[in-house]
Amino acid sequence: MDEQAAAIHALGEQIAGRLDRGEQWWDERWSSFEPDPSWLAPAFPDGWEEAPVAPTPPPSAYRLLSL
Repeated sequence: MDEQAAAIHALGEQIAGRLDRGEQWWDERWSSFEPDPSWLAPAFPDGWEEAPVAPTPPPSAYRLLSL
């Protein structure tokens, strides 16, 4: 595991531990955040909700990997 991945994994474990103990990991000030009413919602380009999906190979195409 490279250094960055190890750091991300360690941070995830730290956050999970805090949540398991009933603690929060975010700043409490964010719980009352409300966006400025003058902000507009972003506009998405036509077709944004449609993503091309490649067909799934049949199960016979999978091979078993030994771990």
